[in-house]
Amino acid sequence: MGGHGSGMRYRLWYGLVGLLTFGQIPAIAEERAVAVVIPRAPVVTTLPDDEVERRKALMEIAEQAARDGDHDSAADHADRAFEVLPDAKSALISARAHLERDRWTLAIERLLVASDLGGHGPDRDAVLALLAEVSRDHGMGFGTLRTQPTAALARLERWIVPLGSSFALSAGSHRMELTAAAHDSVTVAVVVEAGAVFSRDIALSPTHVRVETVKTVEERVLERDYLRYGPPWLVGAGGLLALGGVAAVGVGYFYEGGSTRDGVDTGAAEQSADLAFATSYALLGVAGAALIAGSIWWSVQDPPTVKAAVEESAFAPTRLHLAPWLGHEAGGMLGTWSF
Repeated sequence: MGGHGSGMRYRLWYGLVGLLTFGQIPAIAEERAVAVVIPRAPVVTTLPDDEVERRKALMEIAEQAARDGDHDSAADHADRAFEVLPDAKSALISARAHLERDRWTLAIERLLVASDLGGHGPDRDAVLALLAEVSRDHGMGFGTLRTQPTAALARLERWIVPLGSSFALSAGSHRMELTAAAHDSVTVAVVVEAGAVFSRDIALSPTHVRVETVKTVEERVLERDYLRYGPPWLVGAGGLLALGGVAAVGVGYFYEGGSTRDGVDTGAAEQSADLAFATSYALLGVAGAALIAGSIWWSVQDPPTVKAAVEESAFAPTRLHLAPWLGHEAGGMLGTWSF
């Protein structure tokens, strides 16, 4: 009996341990590293005269607090000085203080902004070295993306990634979607190594838009009339040109006969006859071409649907309706004639 009770206690103990262990799994799964660190871009690049002394005082307090090991005060005053005017020195004090407080994402933000400020000197070198160290310790890399056009938008899952300024990404391969107005969207892969710098320059292709001209009502009516009345006008014009050619032939013969009459300048008459005959040849040639083209056009064009006049005026069929009727004293047949 004692052995049975001891076995029950062991099973209950192992069951309780298993329940507590499985209960901790979701909490462990939620503790994931930040995938993207996007710093706030500095707004102020020059400092008014009345702010110079205030920032100088903030930096003195931050430096003294850092030497004394007061990390909260050092981070607070260095952040305030950094917000007034970012520089490498305030970023270093702020980042080191935040790292002591285990707030490494804020430290990376300050270092990223300071790395974009440029310049030379020991403070900048220290910023880049510390940024690489912190990124490597937390499995991240940092760098920039640049696009053409510059007014593009980069999306990485739920984040909007800045273009032209530094940001940090967790190590691995990431797919980013780039979009821009009047350009084709593109998806690119960015490979990031822990503690390393990445840089990509991406050019988006302009979107080719096909512009179709919309015709007005007047243009459509003109085109319809041209297609409908073009063949008859062409045939008619050809006929008129043919008549003109025949007339020119007559004029040519007239001048040719006049060259033999007395008192007429023979050279001038022959020249006029030649001109008349040349004109007749040209008119008859153009007339023939117009008649042939108009006839072919007319033959291939769909003839308009014309209802014959006899169909419009045709009488409806005559109908005779008969119905018998019967009364008390008489009966008969009732007829109606409709037409």
